[in-house]
Amino acid sequence: MPSSSAIRSFKFYMSGDARHREVGDDDVLLEGFRKSRRSDRTPWCACIARPAPLIDRARAELTRKKEGTLADWEDAHPAVAEALGDPDRGYLAKLAGAHLYVVHLSSHQGLEVVRAARRSGARFTVETTTPYLGINSHDPNGLLVKMCRRCAPRASGSAVEGLLEGSINTVGTDNTSRVRATKRPEPVCTARGRACPPSGTHLPALLHYGRLRGIPLDVLVERATRGPAGSTASIRRRARSRSLRCRSRGGRSRARGVVRAEDLQGMSDFSPFEGKTLRGWPVVTIKGGTIIARDGKIVAKANGRYLVRKPAPARQLEWFGRATA
Repeated sequence: MPSSSAIRSFKFYMSGDARHREVGDDDVLLEGFRKSRRSDRTPWCACIARPAPLIDRARAELTRKKEGTLADWEDAHPAVAEALGDPDRGYLAKLAGAHLYVVHLSSHQGLEVVRAARRSGARFTVETTTPYLGINSHDPNGLLVKMCRRCAPRASGSAVEGLLEGSINTVGTDNTSRVRATKRPEPVCTARGRACPPSGTHLPALLHYGRLRGIPLDVLVERATRGPAGSTASIRRRARSRSLRCRSRGGRSRARGVVRAEDLQGMSDFSPFEGKTLRGWPVVTIKGGTIIARDGKIVAKANGRYLVRKPAPARQLEWFGRATA
């Protein structure tokens, strides 16, 4: 685990290993949370873990269908699995002295668990994503918007409630840049093709669907800036300053525009919001004090660079091997 106290955030992705696929064995997580605590500063631990038996049963029923829809994929990820999964890891994080970061909350059942935990005094951070504001399981783009998580049966319901009341602190994208040729979401019963690239539409989707669902602009700005900024006072001050500047300037956005992947300046040839009309596109993007994009067009020279490091074999963690044996 961390050899430097500068590393403060860790991701526990419990879906990729057959020994604990979407289980998030509590002993593995608790030990991992403890190992992340190597300094006086509280680590942030993002956790992706779901009860496997519930998922397995639902997916088994899905495999009996020769053809399936996005709504069927929704049924294969029952909301109770989300409620019993990530939000419930808060107690383990508390025992280990870690700060839990709950990712991609989508269901009303999961939101109820978060509310109950907050009423009991638990402190953690909860995130949802912009697709949950505007995409539901009956979306006309069908399996093209198949995600790792469930879609929201009624877009905006739980995500909007949580953002409005503050139970959900921030909103992200869960972005994976990919093309149609590698997505291949059919057949619906397989785990293949679950990722989407919503990053290019993050701001317009947030503003368009947020305002459409009745979320005040200042709340959207708060959740998108100060919400994810972190827990230290200096970061909070910078985020507060940025948030106030956004509110005081009012901002300008381009008029309505139809989402087309070729206009998003990315590698992906599709978007989960493909064909939808959104309002609130960015006019100017500034990086390091330099305007790099204007009205959706890149206007500056590329200035990114590859950070080289010496190749080395993957480090085997003894405690993880013991926990999963």
